[in-house]
Amino acid sequence: MVQKRQRGRNIAPEVYPRLEELAQNTRSTAPQIEAVLHKEFGGKHRIPSPSQIKRVIRDLRPRDTSGPWRLADADPDEAALVLPVRFDGEHEWLLSTEEAGWIAKVRRVAPDLPSEAVLNMVWSYMSWQQRGHDTALLDLVLAGAPWRGQEHLRKLVNQISTYHTGVLSKADAGNAALRLAHRLLFIADRAKGKGSES
Repeated sequence: MVQKRQRGRNIAPEVYPRLEELAQNTRSTAPQIEAVLHKEFGGKHRIPSPSQIKRVIRDLRPRDTSGPWRLADADPDEAALVLPVRFDGEHEWLLSTEEAGWIAKVRRVAPDLPSEAVLNMVWSYMSWQQRGHDTALLDLVLAGAPWRGQEHLRKLVNQISTYHTGVLSKADAGNAALRLAHRLLFIADRAKGKGSES
């Protein structure tokens, strides 16, 4: 809790959770995150400066030194799971070897999870692990499959509310998992909307 306050000092408490989510679960740049925060909170709360946003990104994004992922070096089974995420129709993601390994794990467990949501899960796992957090809550989010609809989300919310964790406070871990679950449902709904438009 103290680290969170230090990391987010001088950032409005209403804005910080969204900043934390964008820094940890996307590959958006500081100017892109600043634009999202202005759109969502502009006029209501003070928006952090670009240098504050860069510090939060530096503190929260997983550090990955595994090197770039290449098809030539990959196992064919892994490649079959990774390529649809790497080239998802909207983006061409430059992935690291570690990210590709996580993508394969997540896609094996949740093959119907949209590509962008897979990346959100991967970055959450990597970030939580590097910060020493228990990732069992992320496992619970995957098992609860909130991207499959409101009923799955409702059940997951009930499960998270009774879950206890040792590393993060129950409230911090639960809130982070709930934000992620809602984001996965949002991404899936948006992906379904795009699919029906084509």
